[in-house]
Amino acid sequence: MGTLDAIFNQGDDALGYEFQVNLGPIPYLDTITNSLVRVTTCEIPAKTLGSYDYYYKSEHLVKPNGRNESAKEFSIQFRMDKYFVLYKALRLWSDVIVNPITGGGTEDSVGGVSAIRIPITITTGTYDVTGAFIPTLQIWSFTGCWPTDVSGFDLDNTSGDPLMCSVKFSFLKMI
Repeated sequence: MGTLDAIFNQGDDALGYEFQVNLGPIPYLDTITNSLVRVTTCEIPAKTLGSYDYYYKSEHLVKPNGRNESAKEFSIQFRMDKYFVLYKALRLWSDVIVNPITGGGTEDSVGGVSAIRIPITITTGTYDVTGAFIPTLQIWSFTGCWPTDVSGFDLDNTSGDPLMCSVKFSFLKMI
């Protein structure tokens, strides 16, 4: 039984759960390693199936057309002040995909290997008193991901709020 099913059966909610995102390896980062990020929010896309209209005499019917019309994007939000190197890597990665100076784009793959797409895994879990992440059984894996929107930020020395970064990713497949 999955984590969300167990929570529902207990009559509890998911407020105590944290989300950890494994991005990696991110291209154009100084070291080619996977980045494990504790995110404040993540948006998993809805499952949307296609349909078509069918008319039989005076009746209107809707039938499935066999297409998956789910949005191929998801978003995460993390503390930029804690993961500033990741923010810079995401901005550089998006600049490589579409060069802001020349307007040119990068080839999606060279010799069958993509230079701009990575796998991303989102895991739910909790943190124990020592700060160690204890994963649950709820995992979403995305293949062929690239950033489509990396948020900007406001610098304000009168606010005590942390700097947040929202990133929207497009992907090829969700598992």
